[in-house]
Amino acid sequence: MVRMWISFINFGDPNQHLGVDAETWPVYTLEQPQNFVFEQNVTSHPEDDLWRAEAINYVNELTNARQGRNCSGIVACGS
Repeated sequence: MVRMWISFINFGDPNQHLGVDAETWPVYTLEQPQNFVFEQNVTSHPEDDLWRAEAINYVNELTNARQGRNCSGIVACGS
């Protein structure tokens, strides 16, 4: 888990496993929303995430709309 976090911070991709064979953390999409679940003493794995997909999509749209500007909502940001 820590290697994946370090990989994400350093490379922007949690799947640069830094020399360790590990499961692949899938890209989160609305078409196939999945979380990556870390479990102790069991192989970590992706699982479907249907209850947060809409909220995560909103955050992604807001991030894209802001484009580095200091505005508070999608409409206020001009999108």
